[in-house]
Amino acid sequence: MKNLVIFLLLIGTSIKLNAQIKEGYFFGKEVDEWVYSENKKEHILLETIDLDTEIILGKNKIQFKKGRNADWLENKWVFDKTIESKEGSTYYRYFDEREQMILIDPEENLLLYYYNWDKTFENFRNLTVYKNLQERKSSDYGKNEENDQEVLAKFIITDATFNGEDVSENVIENKAYTVFYKFKGSDEIYMANYFSGVDSQSYGKLYDSDLEKFEETQTEYQYDVLTSSWRYINDYDDKKGTAKIELTRIFKPQGVTFELKIISENLDFMVYKGYMEGTLDFSVFN
Repeated sequence: MKNLVIFLLLIGTSIKLNAQIKEGYFFGKEVDEWVYSENKKEHILLETIDLDTEIILGKNKIQFKKGRNADWLENKWVFDKTIESKEGSTYYRYFDEREQMILIDPEENLLLYYYNWDKTFENFRNLTVYKNLQERKSSDYGKNEENDQEVLAKFIITDATFNGEDVSENVIENKAYTVFYKFKGSDEIYMANYFSGVDSQSYGKLYDSDLEKFEETQTEYQYDVLTSSWRYINDYDDKKGTAKIELTRIFKPQGVTFELKIISENLDFMVYKGYMEGTLDFSVFN
């Protein structure tokens, strides 16, 4: 099957090159949906859909999803070979364990996903084309005009520990902070730990959140505690996972201080302390 000529104009010429896809995190705003026509013996365009897409290209894996709230498709893609179209475009071809196929065109910023193999047609029944892909840098987060994100609150880190070890010097040197944000038109809240000194971050959606509020007493300032689950992705190594967070905000006369505890799925334990910028109303978590 891997030797079949599948894409519309590909002639299947093998080029003796290694996969040279650009690594990084990419996003798009629309996809083309194609279906195989038995009469025409080729894929025909069904519709173009305005849809947020995300793609992670790494050394050892490729992940993509169609729709902001969709699950990541993270099959084990294996590089097959490089092929060339009649127009001279170069595509990097990958198959997974189910012999689905993707083609990546790094020059035109396209990812073509072929699926639902049909033995009768000897071709893939469906094709989704992820179009006009743009690379998203970590520093893009919070720039409304570029990616429709709205920053809700920013937590400047002044003290940090990792598994009990003081890592404050490294955190401060890299101007680290935690940011809460959402996408315009959506009520879902996201969190990112951003290290601006090295332009890298871990980011993802918060879910299963719970908020407790505590009034000021004679011995304690007013404070609240947010507990939540966090589905995160590291943009520096493509690792993704889940973590539990506990964020305590303390409302002092001079400002709002915080303590953020993060326990990852492998039980790494991080504690960030500092002060808050912004006016995030945590009632959104109720």
